[in-house]
Amino acid sequence: TDLYSENNKIIVVVSAQGHTTDMLVKKAKDIDDSISKREMDVLLSSGEQISIALLSMAIQKLGYPAVSLTGYQAGFLTDSCHGDAKIFNIDTSRIKSELDKNNIVVLAGFQGIDDKNDITTLGRGGSDTTAVAISAAMGADLCKIYTDVDGVYTSDPRIVQSAKKINTISYDEMYALSYCGAQVLNDRSIEIAKNNPDIKFIWVGGFNFGPLMEGYKKIKEVYNNPYPNLRFTGIVDRSEVNTLLNISDVFFLPSYYESFGLVVLEAAFTNKPIVLRDLEIYRSIYNDNYLCGKNNKEFIKLIRLLKDDKKIYNKYVNCSKKIRVMYNEKSIYNKWKKLYSSIKR
Repeated sequence: TDLYSENNKIIVVVSAQGHTTDMLVKKAKDIDDSISKREMDVLLSSGEQISIALLSMAIQKLGYPAVSLTGYQAGFLTDSCHGDAKIFNIDTSRIKSELDKNNIVVLAGFQGIDDKNDITTLGRGGSDTTAVAISAAMGADLCKIYTDVDGVYTSDPRIVQSAKKINTISYDEMYALSYCGAQVLNDRSIEIAKNNPDIKFIWVGGFNFGPLMEGYKKIKEVYNNPYPNLRFTGIVDRSEVNTLLNISDVFFLPSYYESFGLVVLEAAFTNKPIVLRDLEIYRSIYNDNYLCGKNNKEFIKLIRLLKDDKKIYNKYVNCSKKIRVMYNEKSIYNKWKKLYSSIKR
């Protein structure tokens, strides 16, 4: 309330109260040990919804305007991995609208919604993830995390005695720690390479967050002594990217976020089959002209399919050619011309 009185815009992210989540899990298991993950997300998200309603009521009683928003109402869009969903976009329009009305926004942590309008939960550290993600999306000046430890550590200090306190941290680094639960980093691409020794993988670029991550040492060991089928290029000059694309057979990008759109187009322009994570944004850009998977098991299946089935491989070579046509210079010119012509009318 002091911050609000100083004319600051306030967003409060809350978790479920006390042992609410544990109680809900127990109730579900009393029914059946193999409850659907979708229904578990619907159930568990209710804990945060109780918290936001009660806290909003309490703030209003103190004489301050407040409004509660669920993850869905706040525009948190995620993938469909129930129980461990990843945020890929935040539509901040509703939150901005409420802040413009001078409301204190009380936001449910730990939850979002997928492209089917199903409720999803973010897994371990989900409310911290929500807080950091909305801070970054809103360009906040400050993000305060209130918890039962005295700062941000490289790992859970209640479990890892050697965990180190971090004095200053960026939003991106904080998001990585909250998303990973500040536990051992187990990079998916490395595991895919390890489990498929007959396929060569080239990792182009570095890896983020460095020694902030507790698993950095393990990743560094693999980097220094890679598996026989895994090559790390490190950060490469822009001019080398096409060379690496040309010597490869498949372009594989398992990122949870569409941060490398131009690289995907460059891969298409070298006529390589493209394997991406199943994100809604890719569908709107590339239609059905690529292969997509949700997890390691699906990625491995797709990569082996391309390796073992020449017809499938050629099919997705042709799909990349379609992407080339969709985004070649002439096509882009015609799209812009059509857009400006419609505006002119």
